[in-house]
Amino acid sequence: MVAAAVAGNFQAMSPDSSIWLGQVDRAWADAHNGEGALVGATERYAVSPVVIAMWRDTAKTMGYPTRR
Repeated sequence: MVAAAVAGNFQAMSPDSSIWLGQVDRAWADAHNGEGALVGATERYAVSPVVIAMWRDTAKTMGYPTRR
């Protein structure tokens, strides 16, 4: 994705994490002698929480809830 963005293959990009944005900008700067930035203003439009769940029996075999 980073290489494709630097090559100009996208008009818009919506990565699953903002971590990609810094990588895209660094790759762009490397490819263009440090001139300018590719990533412009960003707007968060969706936030998705990560939920981890398991069956109670499985959790107990792993030592929970007493294990910390």
